[in-house]
Amino acid sequence: MNDHTGKESYFTAEGYYIGKRINRYITSDEELNDFIAYHIVNFDDSDNVRFEECDLKESYTIYSPYLISTYKTQSKVLEVLKNALDVFIEPLAYEIDQLTISGNLISFRLGLTTGSARPYNARSTFYGDVTTQFEEYPYTELHYYTNGESQRSSTYEGFKVNEKQESVTVETSLELALALEAGYKPVPVANSNADLVYKEAKKILREIIDDRMTDYQKVLAIYDWIGYNVLYDRPIDAQVASKCNGNSSRYHALYKHPAFYAEGVFFYRIAVCNGIGSAFSIMANIEGIQAIKTMGRVEGGNHTWVKVMVNNEWFVCDPTWVNAVDLRDVGKNYEYITYDFFMFSMDEVKYKNRTEFEGKEAYKYYTGNTVLDYYSSEYVLYNGTLVTKNIKTIDGFVNLFNYYLDSIDVGEEIQFSIEMEKKSTVLDVNSSAVTVQTWIDNYVTLPPNAEVTVFLRKTSDALAVEDFNNIVYIRIKKE
Repeated sequence: MNDHTGKESYFTAEGYYIGKRINRYITSDEELNDFIAYHIVNFDDSDNVRFEECDLKESYTIYSPYLISTYKTQSKVLEVLKNALDVFIEPLAYEIDQLTISGNLISFRLGLTTGSARPYNARSTFYGDVTTQFEEYPYTELHYYTNGESQRSSTYEGFKVNEKQESVTVETSLELALALEAGYKPVPVANSNADLVYKEAKKILREIIDDRMTDYQKVLAIYDWIGYNVLYDRPIDAQVASKCNGNSSRYHALYKHPAFYAEGVFFYRIAVCNGIGSAFSIMANIEGIQAIKTMGRVEGGNHTWVKVMVNNEWFVCDPTWVNAVDLRDVGKNYEYITYDFFMFSMDEVKYKNRTEFEGKEAYKYYTGNTVLDYYSSEYVLYNGTLVTKNIKTIDGFVNLFNYYLDSIDVGEEIQFSIEMEKKSTVLDVNSSAVTVQTWIDNYVTLPPNAEVTVFLRKTSDALAVEDFNNIVYIRIKKE
């Protein structure tokens, strides 16, 4: 056929996606991504019902000499379509079939579980109540304001996002997150999920952050808030592992759950990585801190994390892996905030088991070798001496320990973590919780009512395979 016949019709605008005119004449990978995103959020779901099977399908034909000349074969074109979809939804949540190429015309059929496309009813529940086997340790040290400490009022609207010049209408939490990541000021449809999520996110930010904070402190506050207040939805994770086993139709039945979306974080405080990453990105971008949700793979499965810009440098944050578990606390089942996956670089060894899905801007934002280490950045002032949590000397440890010992009263307890600097002349490669306990026994004078527990931790997520045994937790309790 003459593939130029009627090609002008492919220029016809179908709508607008975060301020961009969408048509079917595709001249770049970026235009393909925008086309896919537009049709995901506008997928034909007029009855707003999620089906057990992936039986909602739409067919598309696009005109693209660019894609044909760049990717050449049908298998490569299919691969680039899947890459574009992988950016927004998990691979088991869609199907592509009936792909044909004729000249410069590419036709394909897309099947989406409606839950992945438009979470209208994302606050619906799964089959039964959602529970979790872990809860956050109640005396964790937090880096955000509580109990009215923030200087922001309950009606504060000085968020940096309000300074954006261009705005876009959004209706779902997916559209909200994508608009914020693209640098737009979102205008949610009244009473839509985007509206409810946006309001809840701003309410939380008013309480935990104010304008005295640096961007680094704001990111740390968001990371801590998620770690302390949001539980990982292990039951849903178990359902995916036990019931789905790669079966897409079974997966679709689960994908309606709010845990997969920002709704899980903001409405229920329980979510999996996709919902947690979306919530982190939404909160950071509202504060004017550029953040991009990144989807990819880790050892064992698909995963979502975030790239965030601080001090004009890009860093990786994984707010899903914010928690750790002390496996020796039998019967306690507590989680603890860990900073192993806070503000690190793609150059670091802890990134080695990650592969990013290509197809979105996120993979272009390479994080360099700048180190913004939490333990070196965080410090306390004790007896006129600045002490960081990166322990290099015995004196440094004693000062830090006494600071926390003095900070709590009888009937209170606190837990904090330190990093054992292995390169120090005082410490060797075997430095561990045993070393810290020895220091306490030899160099610290404990009051008779003080009880101290020292332990290493294991990451609570089975995918976090590295053993960062230079991080030690210390719990102080005064009876």
